This record gives sequence, C-alpha cells and structure tokens, in this order.
Amino acid sequence: MFFSFSQVKAYNTHYQAIMKVAHLFDRYLNNTMSWAYRLIRYTPDLEKTIVSPLVLRNRFFDADFEYIEDPVQNGLGLPVVKSEWEISEPRKLWCGFALRTYFPFYVKNVILKCGIDVMHAHFAHVGVAFMHVAEKLKVPLIVSFYGTDYERLPFEKPRYKKWYRKMFEVATFVVCEGKNGAILLEKLGCPAEKIRTVRLGIDAQSIPDITKGKRANSLSLVQAATFTETKGFLFTLRAFLLALEDCPDMTLTLVGEKWDQKYWVEMQELISKSPYQDRITVLDFIEDDFHGFLSRFDVFIHPSCYSALRECEGGAPIVLLDAQAVGLPVISTHHCDIPEEVVDGVTGMLSEEKNVSALRDSIVRFYHMEEKEYLDFSQSARKHVFQNYDSSKNSLSMKAVYEEALLSAHKFATN
Repeated sequence: MFFSFSQVKAYNTHYQAIMKVAHLFDRYLNNTMSWAYRLIRYTPDLEKTIVSPLVLRNRFFDADFEYIEDPVQNGLGLPVVKSEWEISEPRKLWCGFALRTYFPFYVKNVILKCGIDVMHAHFAHVGVAFMHVAEKLKVPLIVSFYGTDYERLPFEKPRYKKWYRKMFEVATFVVCEGKNGAILLEKLGCPAEKIRTVRLGIDAQSIPDITKGKRANSLSLVQAATFTETKGFLFTLRAFLLALEDCPDMTLTLVGEKWDQKYWVEMQELISKSPYQDRITVLDFIEDDFHGFLSRFDVFIHPSCYSALRECEGGAPIVLLDAQAVGLPVISTHHCDIPEEVVDGVTGMLSEEKNVSALRDSIVRFYHMEEKEYLDFSQSARKHVFQNYDSSKNSLSMKAVYEEALLSAHKFATN
C-alpha cells in the first residue's frame, strides 16, 4: 500500500496523540507465551490495553498496561488466578462462553470510552470473536496467526472457514511470522495485500554470551517445550535411542508441561521400555534462569512436525531462538518457518519432519564433532539471533503495521 506525501502530512496533522492499542486475548497470558509479552512490551510509544475474559497475575502482569476483564467474573468475586494450571474446568468453559457471546459487546463500549485506535487480536479465533465490534466501530483490526489457527482450527471446526473469510474482509491487516505463514494465509483466502510479516523475538541484549566448547565423542542434548505431538518429543526419543547404539557417551534431558496427557503417557512408555532409561532425564517447565539452564547442554533438539489433527507451528518455536542465543546449535526440521530461525548447516541441522533416521544422523554428527567446528556453529547461532530476532528491533515492525493501519483508516474516512 502506497501513501503520498500529502496523505502522510494530513494524517500526522490529524493524529498527534500517543496511539492506543487494545491487545485482545482469550486468556492473558500463559507461562509459555513470553514471546507475546515481549512483542507488546517492546513496541514503543504506545498506550497498551490488555482485553481478555481472564487475566493471570503472573510475571506478565505488567503495571504499565491497562486491563479490561470479564465483568461477570469480577462481579462474582472469583479468586485471582496466577497460573493457567489453577484455572478450573468450569471457569475455562465460562471464559470460552464469554468470548463467544457477551464479552466483545461489553468491550465495545469500553473501547469507545477509552478512545482505542487499533484493535490487535492475538490468534484467529479471537479475531473472529471481535471482528463485528471492529467493523461496527470502524476501528482498524489487526489479527495475528500463530499456529493452531492456521490449519487445525478450521480442520476440526469447519465453520471457521466461513468466519475466516469474513474476518479477512474486516481486518485491516493479518500478521504472520514468516514466508510459510504468508503462504498458509493465502491458501485460507486472505488477500495477499493484507498480509504483513512481523518476526517474533527474544530479549537478546539481556542474554549473556555463555557459549562454550564441546569435546568430540560426547554430547548432552536438551529439548524444552510443552509435551504435545507437534513438538516431536517421540521422534527425539526414538532418534536418541537409535544414536546411542553408536554414541555411548550421551544424555538427553526433556523439559516441558504435561499439556497432552495421552502424548505424555506414550513418552513415558517409550522411556520405560528402553534399556537406556538412566541416560534420559525428564523435568517440569523451567521458569527461572532458563538461559542459564540451557547453557549446561551442548545441542538443542526440537523436531517439530504436523500432528494428526493438522496442528503445526505456523511460524517457528521461539525456544529455538533462546537456545541459539546462548550458543546452542539446533537440531530441528524443515517445518513451517523453522528454516528461517535455524540456518541449516550454519546454526544447526535440519531434516524432513518425522524422519527418525535423519534425526539420528544429525545427533551422531554433533556427537563426533570436534570443538572448532562446534564453536563455528555456536557462534553463528548467537550472531544470527542478535541480528535478526531481537524483540526491541522486531517490535518496531509491529508498530509500523499499526501506523499503516491507522493511516489506511484515515485515508478511508476522508475519501
């Protein structure tokens, strides 16, 4: 979209106040979603309002943000929730009901009162819930897709295909993380001219340089994610156990939240049947000093893949950036936007998803790797993240999308 100098000047004259952005969620904010907090936190020169039926009082509850919550739950005096694991099933169901019914209409009046300039829905189903409010108020709507919303949601609930078409019509822009996301959005029916790419990132400048060497014929592997099919833990385990036959001095540590209980049981069964149980450690989610924890290991492994229900990463797991920032090369797959986050043969090794033999080969190569070659991978990984995935830089791209949306709305209103 191109705007002339006169249009930009008219816009700047008309709009002098600090932009007010409402960030729309179904729940703010799960412990594993630090990337969303950073995107909001580091976008400069904005007034930020969090709109969600339920706001968790955890480390992402920022005093600099305004909050709009479900008035019904507040009126009932329900207990404050600090973690997603504390939410009862009835309350989860109620939050979903609120999002689909009365909550957006309640928010409509608040948005009018607060003078919100841009509405930013995080995840497509949230965009669907608020699209009629944005349309009625004529407030620019930005919708960010992150993973489940690309293919699994319309696969499991086909009615979303129709709702997506309406949302793409209403939304000013639809945001994805990379090239793969843009391709998927077009397949879903989003006009190419409405697609914008904004990379997610990490607070790279705060991560100390703790890269270290590795001796040949030794390897400590780590994977950290929620225990779900998409994260590929079973493929990690199978490849590791296969590699152990030729690489005896090796360990694997798995870290995560037991999100999918059925998948967790499959993992446990595979580990319990192995003669190498003593080489595998399973830990709960690490919250404190995660980067210091990662620095204990040699290589990060994360073989993302499509699930049976069409769940995918959409973009790429942010934890791959955390690992590379501390100097860990990554073993992963050619899945979604991962090849943008992990440069094959430079910052890590990629193979086709669900290919246990190829994963095993990558593990074996790092196992035998001499220190000099390993350090080349390690230093390249850290440099790649600092140059391309620092939140303070990438958040400027998000602000540019907001500004473009406001400029577009102003142009439309004056025509």
